[in-house]
Amino acid sequence: MGGSQPADMIGLCEQLGMTPLVESHTADELEQVVSTGARLLGINVRNLTTLELDRSVFRELAPLVAPGRVRMAESGVQQPENIAEYRRWGADVVLVGEALVRAGNPQTSIQDFLTTANNKAQRP
Repeated sequence: MGGSQPADMIGLCEQLGMTPLVESHTADELEQVVSTGARLLGINVRNLTTLELDRSVFRELAPLVAPGRVRMAESGVQQPENIAEYRRWGADVVLVGEALVRAGNPQTSIQDFLTTANNKAQRP
């Protein structure tokens, strides 16, 4: 394989029939990810040094992703309204983890998340 290691790894995944999720946390990382040709781009709003969450990171970085690529909002989902917010900011997919783990009834929580997100999200 020639080229950059991330691009090579993405190419290998695609040859194996997989769609790799490539994650970024900053504008610089996102620029590098976009240049690899990855189709599924995760924007993680958790600062991995401090573990603090800042959903506005997704709002700021999502416009840097060209149309035709899938924008995934990662982290920071604590309630259904957070999903609606991400959708308004351009998220195609939202990764929900901790909120479901902490939910008393994950099945009911998933339904609540879907209903609220679909009712409150008006994408531009």
